[in-house]
Amino acid sequence: MVVALAIAFEAWWVAVAAVFVYGVLLALNLRGHSFFHGIGGMGWRVHSLASITPDGALREAIRDLGGGMVRVGRTAAEVDEFLAGVSRRSLAHRLGELRDQSTGWPAALQSADLLAREIAALDRLIEHRQMLREEWRRLEPELAAMRDRIFEIRLGRVPADDLRSEVTASCQRLSEIAVELADAFDDVKSYARALDGRTTKPRA
Repeated sequence: MVVALAIAFEAWWVAVAAVFVYGVLLALNLRGHSFFHGIGGMGWRVHSLASITPDGALREAIRDLGGGMVRVGRTAAEVDEFLAGVSRRSLAHRLGELRDQSTGWPAALQSADLLAREIAALDRLIEHRQMLREEWRRLEPELAAMRDRIFEIRLGRVPADDLRSEVTASCQRLSEIAVELADAFDDVKSYARALDGRTTKPRA
C-alpha cells in the first residue's frame, strides 16, 4: 500500500513538474528561438572551443569573442521580441495626427517631437539589428572552420597569430555593433516612456 502511494505520488509530481517546465519553455519560445538559433547560440559553441585551444592569447581571444556573441545574442533576442510588437507605420500615422494638432496645441507639438525622436531611434535600432544579422552571416562560415584551424595549431602546422588577429578583429567589430544596438534600444524605450507620460491616448 505504501509503495503504491509512493509510486502514485511520484507520478503526480513528475506530471506537475513537466507541465510547469513546458509552460516556461512555451513562454520563452520566441526569445529562446531567436537566441539559440542566432548569434547567441553560436557564441556558446565558439566559447567551448577555448577548452581545446593551446595558445593562451588565442584562447582568451576566443573566450572574449564567444562571450561577446552570447551577450549581444541576449540583447538581439530582446530587440526581436520588441520589434515584433511595434508598427512603424502606426507610429508614423500617429506622428502625422500630432503634427496636424500642433498649430493649436503646444502640448501636441511637444509630443510630436518626442514621437519623431522615437521613430528615428527605432530606425537606428532596425538598422543595427540588420548589421548584427549581416555580421552573424559573415562570421558563420569562418567559425565553422575554426575548430579545424585550432587542431592545426595544436599540431604546430600553422601559427596561432593569424587566427588570433582574425578573432580579435571580429570581437572588435561585434562589440561596436553591440554598443550601437543597445544604445538605440535604450533610446527607443526612453522616448516611448516619455511620450506615454504625456498622454493617456492608447498607442499602437
